[in-house]
Amino acid sequence: MSMLQEAAKIGGVKKLAIVDDAYDPPEGGEIKEQAFNQFVQRLEDDEALVTELQVKSQLAEDDLNDWEALQDKEDLIQSLWALHVGTSDQSPPSPGAKDALKLLFSDIEEDRLIKLTQLKPLEDMLAGLTDIALLKLGSDTAPETIATVDVIFLDLFLSGDIPAVVQGKKPPQSVLDKARARALRYLNSVKAATKDDAKKIPPAFILISSIATELIGRNFRKEAKQAVSRYRFVQKDAITRGEYSPIIAIADILRTSKASALIEPLIRAWPVILGDASKWVQDRIELLDIADFGRLHSLSLQKEGQPVEDYLKELLASALAEQVAKAFSNKAPVKVGTSPFAEMPGEYFDPPSNAFAELYGVTRISSDRGFRGLDGTNPMSGDIYFEGKLPKVAKTLVERSILAVMSPICDLVERGDKPPAAKSVLLLRGKLAHSQKQKSDPNPLVIGSRIYEIDWDLKYPQALSTKDLKKKVKKEELSWIGRLRPEHFLSLQGQYLSSLGRVGVLKPPVHFEALAGRVCIRENGNEITIGEAFRPRHQFAFLAREHDKVQDKQPIFFTGEFVGWFLKHLTALQQDLKRSDATKVKAKALTDNFERVVALQKSQVVSNHKYNDVMAVKLAADSTEAAAPTAAIQILLWRV
Repeated sequence: MSMLQEAAKIGGVKKLAIVDDAYDPPEGGEIKEQAFNQFVQRLEDDEALVTELQVKSQLAEDDLNDWEALQDKEDLIQSLWALHVGTSDQSPPSPGAKDALKLLFSDIEEDRLIKLTQLKPLEDMLAGLTDIALLKLGSDTAPETIATVDVIFLDLFLSGDIPAVVQGKKPPQSVLDKARARALRYLNSVKAATKDDAKKIPPAFILISSIATELIGRNFRKEAKQAVSRYRFVQKDAITRGEYSPIIAIADILRTSKASALIEPLIRAWPVILGDASKWVQDRIELLDIADFGRLHSLSLQKEGQPVEDYLKELLASALAEQVAKAFSNKAPVKVGTSPFAEMPGEYFDPPSNAFAELYGVTRISSDRGFRGLDGTNPMSGDIYFEGKLPKVAKTLVERSILAVMSPICDLVERGDKPPAAKSVLLLRGKLAHSQKQKSDPNPLVIGSRIYEIDWDLKYPQALSTKDLKKKVKKEELSWIGRLRPEHFLSLQGQYLSSLGRVGVLKPPVHFEALAGRVCIRENGNEITIGEAFRPRHQFAFLAREHDKVQDKQPIFFTGEFVGWFLKHLTALQQDLKRSDATKVKAKALTDNFERVVALQKSQVVSNHKYNDVMAVKLAADSTEAAAPTAAIQILLWRV
């Protein structure tokens, strides 16, 4: 079973569509008289063939008498074209009917030969998938038709006004912009075709183009507000050249089609949910009367010292969050049944976004400073401070120290003219780390664009006078990072003081750390680097950090971009006259076993990435560690 066939089976894909202006129905004037005559001759004396076309299209026997009359029959031409390109609702034409239609539309295909030639490798790749319908649709196809497929391959520049690109000649930018805007409108109309039916899910899409770049594709996705999990970009020429990256990208979408569809109802419901929840809160704000504020102040806040507006802000934010959660349950309820991920191998991924970790981070640590006294430096329970000034340039903060305030909130607030009851602040020290100690509870912390774990030193109690702590904040000897939300603060305080009950909190997701690395071999005892070393920003390899495992058991996976890069260099290695025959043999063994290289995308421990004596993967201490004295092609990785 091919990779794409297996991916489609896992993703439950039953119907695919290519939407490209190369398939646009022709106008009557495009059909030449000679082609019409050849079509008629093919049908002569074959009554069964004529009957078949009459049943499956709008062809009448009189239509075979006059070429000029045929040119004015737009509906007939479109029905015959739909039968020819496989978009008709009728059953596929017989071999004889296919031959006849090919004669009728031969001149049109010749005019569009370059565009159709560019699509042919993609058509052949998808046509080889068994039990999957493939539709080839023009740019005017009804959105309701497209909305019924699982995955669409959409031409980025959707317009017959754009000529086929030959020898790098790019059409005028104004024409490209117009065609791109049309593709965007078309995609949105397909989504709109499903919005009124909660059971209908808009298709995932793969953007295809012969002239666009990955960056242009990403900008198109953002403008279309398409979920990243249901989008990929593929260059038509890359398929023609037989590159591996398009196969990997297409397999990604096919494999995850059913599983990633769960995000669509949430995206669709979000504007309505947020609007309903906001209106509910807005209505209550408008109902608040002077007496409500007066009673609140005199019976509670006057004694606590918290300004009314600060209290109201926290109250409204909490109420809005509650209404959003309730509305989600009503409008996008969780479905009961087998998880769509049950049959999907969880080992294959493109570079992760860490969006889950970021979403979890804001539920765990608030970045809202809130009211902190007149000078803005009063500590609050759960405050987290970084020791020193946070660097402006993004760099690792591993091993740097942080402090968390463990004193209860009631001891830290000012009550009118009265200072806080606590004269000193109870602190908990910790260090920022790459990954968590074994058997330690997870403590993810986001600083800038990096995600860290906190290694708390629970057996090292500390205290600092409130006065000294405020001085350190003013002098930037301590930098405020955020504040633990109440349930997480109580959970950590419970561990620290061993006096409060354990409080259950939302379990954090696995998050990912980009790795640096290089590919190398040894010849005559010398290490030789293949290609250039890669950095974390290349997003070639990732450590999937799991909190309950030691480093050697932490899963590692490579991305589709790395696989494509690696295969390109393996191919070049076989032609390199400087390399030994043994090295070439190993490189050929890997390219011949293409799927074994693709398996590098599986999330698994380093030792499981090894392939006989041909390829080895190692998590090195740092970039200076040398390759092992083996003949295998080695991938060395390290953390930065």
